[in-house]
Amino acid sequence: SLQNDLELFQSKLLNIRERLKARFQAKWLTEETIEYLQLYLKYRHDIPEQEVTKWLRNGFATVMILDNGEIIGDCWMGIESFPFPDRAIAEMLKQRGYAYFFKAYVDSCYRGRGIFPLLIDEQVVSARLKGVKTLFGAISPANIPSRKSVEKVGFKHFHTLHFFQVRGKSYAKLMKAHRSIKKRAYK
Repeated sequence: SLQNDLELFQSKLLNIRERLKARFQAKWLTEETIEYLQLYLKYRHDIPEQEVTKWLRNGFATVMILDNGEIIGDCWMGIESFPFPDRAIAEMLKQRGYAYFFKAYVDSCYRGRGIFPLLIDEQVVSARLKGVKTLFGAISPANIPSRKSVEKVGFKHFHTLHFFQVRGKSYAKLMKAHRSIKKRAYK
């Protein structure tokens, strides 16, 4: 799990924002801006339409970065609701002023050009307008490129999640904490 106080993003993202916003366009796909749905589904053919429409109905939104009308990256965000089965945890996060980012993707041709930080910047601006204090997400310890990307924009490791699978009357641990993750804040 990763988190960042939105105030810490300011200095890390300012240079990227000034450099890239003139070249790329940001658009939000929400339940209100459904006209971007077909463009999004063409780009993210790995996510079924019914899943996308379910997320939109549940109040999630994705920011998309476009280059000449084509999507080159996107990242989903939940503010009022969270994609967790435990409603108590979701309610606690909402009360504490958290927003959750998930399913970030940047086209392979555009990786390393600051698109992910631009996506996060758009989310930070939107989250601040809605009174959110902290943005957080979850990344697999094995996904080293994603971990490096979020570290560069100022996220810090704050907790390791463990997943369990129910087998009959017992639980089996699916994933142990990755040994390479140290219990320190990422800098």
